[in-house]
Formats: sequence, C-alpha cells, structure tokens
Amino acid sequence: SGTWSDGKLTTRIGKNSHEVRQVLETLVRFGAPESILVSGKPHLGTDRLVRLLQEMRAELLRRGVKVQFDARVIELLTRSGPGGARECTGVRLDRGDCQSAHAVVLATGHSARDAYEMMQQAGVQLVAKDAAMGFRIEHPQAVINELQYGKHYAALVQPEQSPRRQSVTNRERKTVLPVADYRVAAHAAYTEPESSST
Repeated sequence: SGTWSDGKLTTRIGKNSHEVRQVLETLVRFGAPESILVSGKPHLGTDRLVRLLQEMRAELLRRGVKVQFDARVIELLTRSGPGGARECTGVRLDRGDCQSAHAVVLATGHSARDAYEMMQQAGVQLVAKDAAMGFRIEHPQAVINELQYGKHYAALVQPEQSPRRQSVTNRERKTVLPVADYRVAAHAAYTEPESSST
C-alpha cells in the first residue's frame, strides 16, 4: 500500500501465510484497525497511513536506527568473498560518505533505473521478471451491487454506500452486506514473432 493510496492491503503470496499474518499484526501494533486481521480484503484507510508510518519511524528511532533523508545511494561497496563471489559491505551516498553494513536491502520501488545500473556495475546478477500491465474501469457502485447481489439484496449493502438502504425493513436491516466488487484478469504468454526471410 503506497503512502497516498487508499490503504488497500493486497498480496499474491497467500493471505493466511505466516509472513502475511506477521505484517498484519505489526500494522495493528502500530495503530491499524484490528479488523484487518480477519477481513478478506483488509483496508487501512488513507487517513491512517501517515500516522502509521510516523509511529513505525518513531519505533525505529527508539531502537537506535538512524533515518537519513535526501541521501541517495550511488554505489554498492563490495569485496571478494568465499569462492570468488562478491559480498556487499555497504553503500556510498551521493554526498560522498560511506555506510558500512552486514546486509544491504534495496527496496527500489518503481522507476529506479539508476539503481539497477548501479547493481549491474557492482556485478549483481539481474533476472528479468514477467511484466504486468493493467488499467482501471470505474462503474457506479450501485450498479455493481445490483449485478453481483441482485436487486433485492443490493438494498442490503452497507448504509454509507447505498442510498437504497432507506427502503429496507427493520428485519432486513440486521443483515448488512459489504459493497460488491469484482476483478477481471487475463494472463497472456509472449512469443517472439518469427523473422521473415527474404
């Protein structure tokens, strides 16, 4: 979830895996709602993201971590290791100083071409991964609710999401459905075009 995203927590490694559970429990410890521990589609909410990051940084500072802003890594420092392999021993920053480390984690995010060039220069083996491309189409929520649940049950969607909620009887008000959603995905394999011979 990005800092300025709407706070949806998505993963493709299994929502019930030990690692994912650890992440969710850590988020709760720093102020996320406990509902993310049981929700099939956990959601933090935009308003909580900045506060969560501030609490996490405060904890790191309490543990003696030094956070540096406006400090760009320009070189990986390496040395020869066992069997001739290269070991990363730290980084050089753009202002000239070096930071030594037992381990270096590169969390590059998007559009980090300079970081990949730096890794290539340091002899890091880079492996291309599959590319993903997507686009977003938005529909009125009331339409999606009705298509997914049907006209009668669409009226049982959470009150803040559906103006039709006013016409529901008191007995039915006890049953509240979450807003409906859907996802369409297609996976395509790329094959090299055959070269035409002349």
